[in-house]
Amino acid sequence: MPFEMYRTQIESNLQLEVINSATQSPQERTSVIDRVLTSNNQLSHILVMPHWSEDPQELCAWFDQTRALIQRAGLSETKIVMLDYYAPTCSPHFSAMAHVDRYIKRQTLSDLSGYEHEYRSGFAFADFVADTWGFELEDWHFGSKIPAAHAHKLVSGWNLGITPRYEQILNWTKRVPIPWSLRRIDIHQRIGGLGKPGQKQEWYQFSRAKGIEALDPLKSKYRMSTIGRVSRKKYFLELCSSKVVFSPFGWGEVCFRDYEAIACGALLVKPDMSHVTTEPNIYIANETYIPVAWDYSDAADKVEECLSNPNKAKKIVANARRVLSEYYTSARFVDTLGDCLGISENQQ
Repeated sequence: MPFEMYRTQIESNLQLEVINSATQSPQERTSVIDRVLTSNNQLSHILVMPHWSEDPQELCAWFDQTRALIQRAGLSETKIVMLDYYAPTCSPHFSAMAHVDRYIKRQTLSDLSGYEHEYRSGFAFADFVADTWGFELEDWHFGSKIPAAHAHKLVSGWNLGITPRYEQILNWTKRVPIPWSLRRIDIHQRIGGLGKPGQKQEWYQFSRAKGIEALDPLKSKYRMSTIGRVSRKKYFLELCSSKVVFSPFGWGEVCFRDYEAIACGALLVKPDMSHVTTEPNIYIANETYIPVAWDYSDAADKVEECLSNPNKAKKIVANARRVLSEYYTSARFVDTLGDCLGISENQQ
């Protein structure tokens, strides 16, 4: 999405022309790359976004085959870049670092030494859920080790907050803002992915349910949304009519709801994000969002504090909206992309 949003700026600032091809299999990827290689002798980078379910060994072998294709085409300077767009800060494909020139992950741990820790599930938060609430992870695992000699290739990239929809909503709500006092929903908690009654929950569904449960003491005091799914239109109308939006972790830390809340003018409340580096960075504690403990033990108190201090809450909302708006209007994605690829503006 951001490649299309900022195509003109990418071409003028980075002197890169973007060729975007959607593929459904490794074989289709090879076919597309082979076709591009035969028609373009100035190919500087190949960014590949595989599916999270691909076998790690097969993916590494595919990257090696692609490297051979590039060399046969006489383009030894062409860089191969893995674009890891998986939801958590962890990944099953870190072994691919040894087979690519750069490994861009949509969000990384702020302290990269944290990747040296071996979590039994591969993901720190899933382990936290198991340890805190006794949830049985069974054989669920979504992680891998970073090859030490190639760790320098890992860079934090951009996330799902860069879309035309969110920029449009942000601009609409600038022109026609709904004042805090007129927002009829105090706490928006319409959380999907909780599973069906009677069915076994996944660990992230269990965790989200714990978050909803933590807000139960506020039901008698404040107007709260329900939990079930609604149409997209009603969902966004609710967000625009909400003061606080509660956004627990899902399969990963960053959620669509985070950016939707800010675009709609609501205060974002979510588990502490201090361990994450990502762009656009709307996760500045107590400045652009309100962090709560991972076990939600302080969630009700912090939400109530926000509702009791509207001036403080409105200031945080304004900060978050400014950060997001400036990311869009300054085309910061182009800088992010240049940093990730290791190139400067106006230098191919």
